[in-house]
Amino acid sequence: MSNNSLGYEFLGPTEPLGLLILIIGAIFTGIILLIFINASQGKDSSVDRKRKELAKEEQAKKIARLYPKKD
Repeated sequence: MSNNSLGYEFLGPTEPLGLLILIIGAIFTGIILLIFINASQGKDSSVDRKRKELAKEEQAKKIARLYPKKD
């Protein structure tokens, strides 16, 4: 009689190692979903906010040089 098993029963969802793999996969999937949700909300990090503020200040200086105020 031929045995069709490949010998990977220890990876099945009812075995301890298979259950551990499923739990780790669920945690990993949850973390990836949280990363995508946070990235899609458009929240900037503190470094990114500082960079944008410096860019706005630099732009304001360049505009002031191009269009000086006459007193």
